Amino acid sequence: MALKFQIVKPEKTHVESLAYMWCRSIRELCCQDHHGDPEIIKNWLANKTPESLMGAIADSSLIWNLALMDGQVVGVCMFGFDGILRALYVHPEFVGKHVGAYLLDYIETVAIDNGIREITLESTKTAQQFYLHHGYRLSGGPVECFGVTAYPMKKVFIDTYSNLCSSRW
Repeated sequence: MALKFQIVKPEKTHVESLAYMWCRSIRELCCQDHHGDPEIIKNWLANKTPESLMGAIADSSLIWNLALMDGQVVGVCMFGFDGILRALYVHPEFVGKHVGAYLLDYIETVAIDNGIREITLESTKTAQQFYLHHGYRLSGGPVECFGVTAYPMKKVFIDTYSNLCSSRW
């Protein structure tokens, strides 16, 4: 039986639930990245407060989407019109239930609809297999992000119509 969740734009009424979910996801799921180091966790969580998120969701250069189930945030995706996927996190109790895949598919559709031909991101070690499974490829050497190693990745979208037309001539 498929879970029933909805994708919504965040509102100020969501920031408490969003902050809780995001921090819990980092603490519980990203152990392979932060290794339980309190300083790394502190730095990573520093901008995941309700106050910080209130300002961030108002940024018009970013596309935010939340996955909600029974009014609670179970996933978040943050994407820029510059083609950079800045965040995709899922509540620990909803990993493997297609929340992340649905959010990623949604944002890829938004990107394609807005003429964005590729999405780039910096993946944690924890999320790397998820992105590889969804067609992303490593695109550079490791970088530092919030005190953890991140791996640049990208997915290029082929303009099917243009390719069909040009291959005929």
